[in-house]
Amino acid sequence: NLVKYLSTFVVPWAELHSLQSSPVSKYAQVIFADCHKKGVGVPIDLQRAFNLYKESATSLYPPALNNVGICYEQGEGVARDKDEGIKWYRRAAEQGYANAMDNLANALHDGEDVADHDGDAVHWYRRAADLGYHRSINTLAGMHMDGDGVDDDDEEAVRWLRRGVAYGSASSHYFLSFCYQHGRGVEVDAVESIRLLKAGADLGDEDAQFRYGAHLLYGLSVEDYERGRFFARVYDAGYDTNAELCTWLLQPNESEGLSYLIAAANQRCGTACEYLAQYYFERYQDYISAYRWLRVGRHCRDNGAECMYL
Repeated sequence: NLVKYLSTFVVPWAELHSLQSSPVSKYAQVIFADCHKKGVGVPIDLQRAFNLYKESATSLYPPALNNVGICYEQGEGVARDKDEGIKWYRRAAEQGYANAMDNLANALHDGEDVADHDGDAVHWYRRAADLGYHRSINTLAGMHMDGDGVDDDDEEAVRWLRRGVAYGSASSHYFLSFCYQHGRGVEVDAVESIRLLKAGADLGDEDAQFRYGAHLLYGLSVEDYERGRFFARVYDAGYDTNAELCTWLLQPNESEGLSYLIAAANQRCGTACEYLAQYYFERYQDYISAYRWLRVGRHCRDNGAECMYL
């Protein structure tokens, strides 16, 4: 957030440099490091960023310790060394820094000899989740749903997701919506599923934005929902095509649906880009808009539009 602030409101660099000799130098060094890492106001320089993080870490400042760990794990500004990264994460985690707890748990869970480290990983996920850290809460829920290193227990997953919802996690809303949709740990409840999906979308979860927007484009009827046809067009749904006879969970709303889909696409959700391209192409024969969204989709995290673009 500080980096975003600095990129919006120009703070004189001389003033920031003066902070390095002040009692708050550890904070200034991390700010400088973030700027060098992300190219905010200065050219990207990963080695300079690493050196600043490490200098700040000499004061045992948890965010600096955590960022040194990230540099080692990712090989940013220093030779990649995951074991060294884990050591730095642990130093920050032991001071109660939730982000480092989550990074430490991820490194342990995703590393070699996973079975030997699962108990330690779960311990740190739970420590971070108890502090309200959204990502750890959702990871624990997913682990319980998949039986990954913990008991396969959908009800326990739902308990974690409800905690995430209480903490305002957008992704917890999305995953709990899935549970109500498919009856995982709860009774199937279409109305509650859609309510949670909209809440997750409004909080900014790109997957929720995609699914809710796709529902809105053509509307979502009870008949569609019960048949698992969540994105079905009314005229292609295999039942009475008179929209007035449908029992709607969501009335069709093109403008609102497009706004959610575009929000998801702007967060680099490739599936949303693909869906937008298809919609503009099939509904309006708007080849320019379709091509534009396919191009955006090529660079998305899930690359949903790659095959269409090629």
